[in-house]
Amino acid sequence: MSLHSALEVKYGLLPENLYLRAAKLCSELNVQIEWHQEGFICPQGCKPPKKQHILDPLEPLLDGYLEIQSPTMDPPSDASSEADEYYCVLDSKHFNWKPKQDVVVLCADVSFGREKVPISCVVDNDIKDSFGIHSDAIQHGISMPWQCFTYVTERLTEPSLDLETKNSQLGCGCSHARCHPEKCDHVYLFDNDYESAEDIHGQSMRGRFAYDESGRIILEEGYMVYECNSSCKCNAYCQNRVLQKGVQLKLEIFRTERRAGETISRGTFVCEYIGEILNDDETIKRRERYGNEGCSYLYEIEAYIDGSKGASEGAVSYAIDATYYGNVSRFINHSCSPNLVNYLVLVENMDCQLAHIGFYASHLYREELAYDYRYKLRPGDGHPCHCGAPNCRGRLF
Repeated sequence: MSLHSALEVKYGLLPENLYLRAAKLCSELNVQIEWHQEGFICPQGCKPPKKQHILDPLEPLLDGYLEIQSPTMDPPSDASSEADEYYCVLDSKHFNWKPKQDVVVLCADVSFGREKVPISCVVDNDIKDSFGIHSDAIQHGISMPWQCFTYVTERLTEPSLDLETKNSQLGCGCSHARCHPEKCDHVYLFDNDYESAEDIHGQSMRGRFAYDESGRIILEEGYMVYECNSSCKCNAYCQNRVLQKGVQLKLEIFRTERRAGETISRGTFVCEYIGEILNDDETIKRRERYGNEGCSYLYEIEAYIDGSKGASEGAVSYAIDATYYGNVSRFINHSCSPNLVNYLVLVENMDCQLAHIGFYASHLYREELAYDYRYKLRPGDGHPCHCGAPNCRGRLF
């Protein structure tokens, strides 16, 4: 007799997909389990039930559903540089302006091949002198932005945290290269957690992925995104895999005059905030140290979880620090009127405190990318905000 059947004998009819809910709960609590993974062998010698569909809801591909492949899109030396010294922008091909004639390319790719697309660092030739930048600046000891940290494309976890995130992955039961939202377990779990979730147009999200077929997020801000992961059988072209693909747009780090920009599609994924994952104690220590140095790249996940619908309470607090290890996101400035929105994205783990932080375009009417840092206000005058937005709050914290 299977466990499912035994439980029904004792408790009566069980809720739909009970094993999924149990596996998700274990993942949220970072309880390492293996019975939900393919090929699991019970140490007690139990044999799988004959009716395998009871524990593994595999479904055939729906009639008329086509598999369409998405088009292919194009060591730290000093951590004390100012956080707003350089800016992050989209590459010029995304904007409608005259070609830049006098631009000095300081570095063709600050990721040095780690990203799928190059991320250049540029400065306008006619204003570079005002910033103390010249062709042989490096030889004269002037620190360049890519020299202040080590570029990484995946988050780093301190061994002392003992976080084996991939051991608690929850893969879906889809058996095809591309999941269908009506049959994907991640959609089922999302619908179970957020019964009244809506998209950006106010329509119900039940039975739908957070992304449309072009990879743009359609889920209303404030909800967490449940993406497929390495435990799923679907491939990279699955509609439910976006953030994990990394940077797809060509970005620039610049020190230049602002120019008007042309909009790109709302919901387009720009980048993930990447750095070291820290616990609360280490976060406090570094915040104090960075406060004395006048620089901080700390991203406190708790500030965003507090505003997320359905987030669990009383969880362990973590932060992401991009001071020593990070990616292009560390150059994105704050704005009280941002053109990027933040989403918590669950991939390897269902624990919201270990969620990935994804930046998606809400609108891009100007060149510089910006998001709301959401710092908690502190007693006193705090730190002034210079974003220049009409609705500027006047201070960062």
